[in-house]
Amino acid sequence: MKKRKQSTKKPSNEQDNAHHSLLVAITLTLIILALLGIAELTGLAGYEVAGVNTVIGSCQDLTTENSTYTLNQSITVSGTCFNINASNVTLDGAGFNITGDGSGVGVWNRGYANVTIKSFKSIASFDIGINLTSVVANEVYNNTVNGGGTNKHAITLTGPWTALSTTSSLRNNTIVSGSGAGETFGKGIFVDGANTSNITENSITATSQLSIGIDIDGGSVGAGALIVSRNSITLQSSLSNGVRLRDEEGTKIVENNVTMIQDSAVVSTTYGGVYLISSAHNNISQNRIMVAHNTTRGLVISSSGTDGNNSVELNTITTNLSNSDAIYITTGNSAHNKLRGNSVTTYGNGSSAYDLEGGINTSITNDILIASTSNDIVNSAHATLTNVTFNRTDTGSTVNITVRWYVSTTVKNSTNTAALQNINITTYNSSVAIVDSQLSDVNGAILQQSLTEFIKFNGTTTYATPHNFTAVASGYVSNSTVINLTATNSTTITLSIATNETPIVSVTSPSNNSYLSVTGVSIVGTAFDPNGASVKINDTGFGTNVGTYESWNFTNASLGEGRYS
Repeated sequence: MKKRKQSTKKPSNEQDNAHHSLLVAITLTLIILALLGIAELTGLAGYEVAGVNTVIGSCQDLTTENSTYTLNQSITVSGTCFNINASNVTLDGAGFNITGDGSGVGVWNRGYANVTIKSFKSIASFDIGINLTSVVANEVYNNTVNGGGTNKHAITLTGPWTALSTTSSLRNNTIVSGSGAGETFGKGIFVDGANTSNITENSITATSQLSIGIDIDGGSVGAGALIVSRNSITLQSSLSNGVRLRDEEGTKIVENNVTMIQDSAVVSTTYGGVYLISSAHNNISQNRIMVAHNTTRGLVISSSGTDGNNSVELNTITTNLSNSDAIYITTGNSAHNKLRGNSVTTYGNGSSAYDLEGGINTSITNDILIASTSNDIVNSAHATLTNVTFNRTDTGSTVNITVRWYVSTTVKNSTNTAALQNINITTYNSSVAIVDSQLSDVNGAILQQSLTEFIKFNGTTTYATPHNFTAVASGYVSNSTVINLTATNSTTITLSIATNETPIVSVTSPSNNSYLSVTGVSIVGTAFDPNGASVKINDTGFGTNVGTYESWNFTNASLGEGRYS
């Protein structure tokens, strides 16, 4: 037998090259995927300039596009330090300081896009710490900026109506506005002429009077659509505002913590944790506002216009000192603002939960109001309160309010508890006026009703409850239920109705056409109601049959002698 000869033929160069290229491609792919994964996990997947890296140790103009400038020492300067004069630039403070002489700008970008300013340990003693004007896609993060001094600001984001600043982000910065007694009108972040930008997760402390943590001024440029979220703002002096919107529309103030710390000043003007002036269609939600200062409100709405429609919802507001209302709508034209799901508590004398002095057609829904030493609601031009928890006897004498509650109603078959469709449910108020009429759906339900308990106007209260709910349909016996909303508040009711069927009655004794010769007669027979209802004959009840026959005896002394059928 011949042995098979083992092949010694080597692979061709082409095969070697193909295998090598494939191995390299796979390896590079794995490396790239791993790097992308690391970037995603560490939060470095955002925009960073990939280009020329330049180390700098002095103030200068930054003019090279696609460059990263990294500081290697702290700098003290007179006037402006850095002018950014190119797009696609990163300025990295690398943990160093720049300190001015009270004039100029720390870092100034006039209109260049895709610029990042980050990681300065301190930018202090300038007119403006970081100034962004008419920029697009700028990012400022992880800096400490001090805007100390009268009319001096830490960070500004501005632009004229012809060149708004857009799609930029100010995040994770530590900001101080004001640095001592006598300094006023400082602003932590000032926005004037910007939209579609985010201001988030900054820590802002305002130390001087008349300061504003975040000031957003729409002015005449029609800016808006900003998101101010998850910032922590502490006001350490009087006459200050945490977040102020002026002439602004479409901005969201969400999940911020605003704390106003008590000082010795006594003020008599309107200031607040959040202050809206001449601003409409904004959303103020899920903020926590704590005020420990006299005559300073938690939230103020002023002159929002005939179509204000600001949504104030799910906020927690606490005020601790006197004349400090939780929410104040000032005199002037502020109509159709909506308060929903807020929880407010006041402790000081003269501190109401809501002072609605200038609020026209204000809608308040699902709020919880507690004013420990004052009225829950005062000075209402007109407000509708639906499902609101408050002391209904603890309102000011000049309020104009309508108090309403939710009622959910269903209708079922009394025999088998099945939901009934197309049953007409009509609701009557205490004046027997129809206030609602609906047909039940496939689940036996009608749309949830909002029904008036009472209207209070200039000290006079007019009640619209109890309410009567009546279910009617062909082939069914109608049924009614009466609810007093003063006792129940929001509630759920179920109406049970039975099919309208004639009871079955038969007489077994005496027999048909029997001659009765006595005035007292005993009648024996059976009675059955298909609905299980109580059977009555001549108003004498025989019990509930629930589907079974029942014998009954009936004596009627008024029967005369004769033949009966």
